[in-house]
Amino acid sequence: MRQLIITITLLLSAFSLAGNAQIFPTVVATVKLTNQTGEITKTTLYTPPADGLFRMTVYMVNIKDGGTTKSEWSAAIGWTDDIGTWQFQNIAQVFASIHSNSAFLAAPVTVWAKAGTPISYNVTLRFGPAPGSVYNVYITLEQLM
Repeated sequence: MRQLIITITLLLSAFSLAGNAQIFPTVVATVKLTNQTGEITKTTLYTPPADGLFRMTVYMVNIKDGGTTKSEWSAAIGWTDDIGTWQFQNIAQVFASIHSNSAFLAAPVTVWAKAGTPISYNVTLRFGPAPGSVYNVYITLEQLM
């Protein structure tokens, strides 16, 4: 009987500790921007309160053709780690002239970000104008540790 009580007490303690622990990964920021027709300037997605490892996933889709243009909508992310500030260009991109998505480029990117420094994103139009093009961009930022 005494062994059963000790076992139950240990199990309850373990569940109590697990209930107070941080579960990773944790989604810390999301973006859903639809019907975009222009560039998105550098925008802070999240500013970590402590140094940490983060995974960002960006997905884009061009939902309305922009004519015969050779242009592309291109998303970039920025962050600061232990040695400096970085910009990852073309994390996702879509052709502005056809219905297209960024599935071929939408692999998650993992970064170490310093406390108090913003993790940011922006979308630019490359290779000329894209009249009539409309796109959506979706971003998820997860903290891994």
